[in-house]
Amino acid sequence: MQHFDGPDQIFISNGAGLSISGARSSMFESPFDSRVLFQLNHLLHVPSVTKTLLSVSQSAKDNCFL
Repeated sequence: MQHFDGPDQIFISNGAGLSISGARSSMFESPFDSRVLFQLNHLLHVPSVTKTLLSVSQSAKDNCFL
């Protein structure tokens, strides 16, 4: 986990701020073709969030699908 040099919190729809404890990047193989790798940049670790959230727009930008 890398130190996160951004805002200390993210804000959710009800206006509550959630603390960010770190950031990292990750790569994974396509389930359809192991020669294709996807990269996810700027993954934030927010301990109080219990579900994995993914920005499709950011993923597309990170992997040049636009």
